[in-house]
Amino acid sequence: MNSIETSIVLPTKDSIKVRGVRRRLLAIAPALPLIIFLAAFFLLPISAIFFYSIQDDAISNSLPRTTAIIKGWSKGSPLPTDAYEAVVRDFVELNSSGNIGALSQRVGNELVGGRAVVIQTVKKLSAPGSGEQADWQLRLESAHPAWKQEAVWSVIANASGTKGFFYLKWATDQLDKIDVSGKISSDQGYAFLEMFKRTALISLGVTLLTVLLGYPLSYVMVEAKGKWGAILLLMVLIPFWTSLLVRSMSWVVLLQSNGVVNMLLQYIGFSDSSIQLLYTRFATVAAMTQIQLPFTVLPMYSVMKTIPRTHVRAARSLGAGPLTAHITVFLPQALPGIAAGALLTFILCLGYYITPALVGGAADQMASYYIARFVNEELNWGLASALSVLLTIAAVLIAIPLCRQIMRRNGGRI
Repeated sequence: MNSIETSIVLPTKDSIKVRGVRRRLLAIAPALPLIIFLAAFFLLPISAIFFYSIQDDAISNSLPRTTAIIKGWSKGSPLPTDAYEAVVRDFVELNSSGNIGALSQRVGNELVGGRAVVIQTVKKLSAPGSGEQADWQLRLESAHPAWKQEAVWSVIANASGTKGFFYLKWATDQLDKIDVSGKISSDQGYAFLEMFKRTALISLGVTLLTVLLGYPLSYVMVEAKGKWGAILLLMVLIPFWTSLLVRSMSWVVLLQSNGVVNMLLQYIGFSDSSIQLLYTRFATVAAMTQIQLPFTVLPMYSVMKTIPRTHVRAARSLGAGPLTAHITVFLPQALPGIAAGALLTFILCLGYYITPALVGGAADQMASYYIARFVNEELNWGLASALSVLLTIAAVLIAIPLCRQIMRRNGGRI
């Protein structure tokens, strides 16, 4: 009788691990396009903004010899003997390369009149016959008298590296501009902390208004019978099909001196002349509230739609009045939707640019306006990145705790 031997091959730990990894990769394969998209168009730009906010290499790249020599030099101590020769040679080469703008802008950001100091020094040192002077110090100081002072040297010494917190300090009003004599200048430029405060207050005001207007509207949409609920929902959704620029411009038409609102106010006798409504804080808040209202209403509507009406009827049957039953039973269950809509509106308002620029005044511009200005007009990428970083950090610090609270109250779902 022949015996048939069978062998059973047991899987090894390595093969089990490989299979587990393979299953996990297959599970996330459908999401790979989204992951790649987020990495390429979200994580990389955000990382670049953080990088530019701490990059400070304009002076070290333009004056490599000078920064290498005076790195570590402190104000009040004598300058290294070869510093004058180094800066003269750096300026002559800088003129040959034609890359004077970055250096003049960076020095001018910290030193009042610094841009003129750099440009005039380059012109004088590169003029015909200027190279005949053998005394490097005399040659430099005759190009511009500011080199006799320690202020311009301290600016160069403080920025002798490639990374620093110069722009972040500037964006938080922690940077003191100095004049040529080294004294703190009274002209400190922009008040960024006041601008951030204005941005937060406008965003908060718009958020409160959209919640106050959107809550009863959402409740009516949920309670509406027949086709009226669908009609109200359609009216909320219609603004999504209209360009943000068009909606903002419509407020210009409404609020201008000879616009619809002023004509109506004069017709009913409220005013004899036109009232300044456009380019005011009122115009900014009103326009942003109208634009953001659907973003607040839809999350509230989606949560209210799931609340069983039997809960309110049970409270009424136990003797609670309509208002008491709504506040004690319906409102607590609607809070996740209110919080989600308010959070979405507040975060979006922090980054508003078009609407305040079109209908707001000079004193009503928000953070995004200044970020766009420094990128497009002043070409100051460092300061624009620093402002963007601070705005992003503020949004994240506000959003994460609120999202956790919303998920906790809503059973882990947003």
